[in-house]
Amino acid sequence: MTIPNTTLFLLLVLLPGFISLLIDRGFVYRPGDTVFDKLIRATFYTFIIHIVYTMIMREFTPWDFNTDKSKLTIEFTNRLGVILLFGIAVLLGCIVGWLKTNDIYMRLARRCKLTNLTARSSIWQDVFIDKRRSYVVINLKDGRRINGWPEYYSNQFVKGPVIFLSNAKWIFKEDEKEGEIEIPNPGILINSDEIQFIQFYKPKEE
Repeated sequence: MTIPNTTLFLLLVLLPGFISLLIDRGFVYRPGDTVFDKLIRATFYTFIIHIVYTMIMREFTPWDFNTDKSKLTIEFTNRLGVILLFGIAVLLGCIVGWLKTNDIYMRLARRCKLTNLTARSSIWQDVFIDKRRSYVVINLKDGRRINGWPEYYSNQFVKGPVIFLSNAKWIFKEDEKEGEIEIPNPGILINSDEIQFIQFYKPKEE
């Protein structure tokens, strides 16, 4: 395999880290990351991946690089090592993504009074993930109310559809008594510009 460009050489070196980053970002959406932010994170992941790989295989990489004038050749010296290296990258991405989704390390940091931040990108994510066993009552701007199970929701409170309710019901009030009208399955999709506020609750039987 011949690579005439050192940029491709760097991409190959950092490829395991970029795989981890891609999987990590698939767990928790984080808008606003710059190319530099992604590069630094991928470099850090690559460093961790190679440390783990070295501890297992007693070698730093499963390939050798040789330069010949302006060209650079790559020789894969350990094909099993290549599979292991990228397996570590996938596993690392899954672990970091799980830690971020469940706010594990930032929760510990908050308990130690080191920060008030979470690992997620918005309070919308924080509430819906931390209260994921709760039903919701959505109060619309026109005065109507809907309750149901938040089966799907967006990563952020943005313009357009943001939440889908299953087992949904309209709540109405008549003669000072509340009643419900069932919304046919599978449910109802609600736009952000219709929402005034959302209440979370657990059914009495729980």
